[in-house]
Amino acid sequence: TRQERPPRIARLILAAQAARDLYSMDQGNKDYQLLYLRSILEESKELHGIGRPLVDLVDHGQVDAGMLLAVYRNAIKTKHVPAAIGALEILATKGDEQLFQSPSGRPSLLVEAIRHPNLWLRYAALQAIVKMDPRQPYPGSSFVLETLAYFAGSRSEPRVLTGDGIASRSQSWGGMLADLGFASDRASSGKNLFQLAASNPDYEFILIGDTIYHPGVAETVSLLRKDPRTANIPIGIVTDVNERGVGARIVALDDRASLLVNPHSVESMTIQARTLLEMAGEQPVTTEDRLSQAQFALQTMAHFAANPEDYGYYDISRYEQTLIAALFQPRLGKHAAPVLGHIATPDSTQALVNFASLDTETLESRRAAVEALDQAIQKRGLLLNKAEVQQIYDLYNASLDVKEDDVLQLLGDMLDAIEGPFRRRQQAATRNDAGNGK
Repeated sequence: TRQERPPRIARLILAAQAARDLYSMDQGNKDYQLLYLRSILEESKELHGIGRPLVDLVDHGQVDAGMLLAVYRNAIKTKHVPAAIGALEILATKGDEQLFQSPSGRPSLLVEAIRHPNLWLRYAALQAIVKMDPRQPYPGSSFVLETLAYFAGSRSEPRVLTGDGIASRSQSWGGMLADLGFASDRASSGKNLFQLAASNPDYEFILIGDTIYHPGVAETVSLLRKDPRTANIPIGIVTDVNERGVGARIVALDDRASLLVNPHSVESMTIQARTLLEMAGEQPVTTEDRLSQAQFALQTMAHFAANPEDYGYYDISRYEQTLIAALFQPRLGKHAAPVLGHIATPDSTQALVNFASLDTETLESRRAAVEALDQAIQKRGLLLNKAEVQQIYDLYNASLDVKEDDVLQLLGDMLDAIEGPFRRRQQAATRNDAGNGK
């Protein structure tokens, strides 16, 4: 885990102490109080972890909600994002309706926060909205679902996105990045690169070759910077020669972009990528952070899908492919399965069957898939064709006397789920016959 630079921490502590001293001299001064609260909230979030709950939340919770809103707005305006996150956390515990008030019909303060470029602020706002539990449609609710799907799309590992008009160049970058411990994805065009970047929260940085097309490099960077999901991701513009071309012009106007000469060795990639990693490292997102965020998003989507009478305004089926991908990610399968069970489409049903049949997955996750399969079949009926059903019977029969008892039990439960509609029809027919005196 990257450590904060000591000089920055020292400045932070000194600023907080100065704000404390100033406020203690005149506690009736609202400007001093605002500065004091902003400083100690920022200090707390930075010292204890921007993704960790405030350690002194109870004490701060006694502060007036109006003052906390003022602190939040000031922190956003002055770019003290950790303080804004802390203020949001406290306001969410108060359940303050001002966070959702939007007389003009525009998205509220909280919904605006989930469109902020800072990932940690977006996540804090998302948690606040879920905690406050709105059960009626509200302006910007589609952004909330989009943000949930974004966090659910994590693969819980540090990744780099690459794209170039010359496929062999971006392929070679991927190989070098693998030697540095990064998984990578390769985009085939500028449009494809933006789509990948906007759907995956794991990218530490993006490498864009100056030969990328559809659109070109300048427009691709513009697309990335206009979307809050990608606005803060460090970008490396890769060129064959270090000269003042389009890449240099982009970097001159973008303080989170750097110009790289096409690396031909791991050493060259290491040296040039260091600047991009430093840009990403001030508020690092660890593998465990990514996992926790994805699990929270999936659990929330499962809750929404299970209670359509309260949350039917969220169209979760729009993100079915994201959820299917999450099903097959390590440590996410058991959280994704329930959502797919409630969506209950043919694709979701088949994905649950495929996942539950895999020996490589944990029994706990496979059981969650079988339970979700049963839920889907009860909701929509058996959405599998005869060949797909026969494959499950064949798998069970091939496992007799070969697999452990708990595996056989799981496969048997899957067959019970599939046979459920037939059994229910039989039971209904038996009851009808009994009622008719047959």
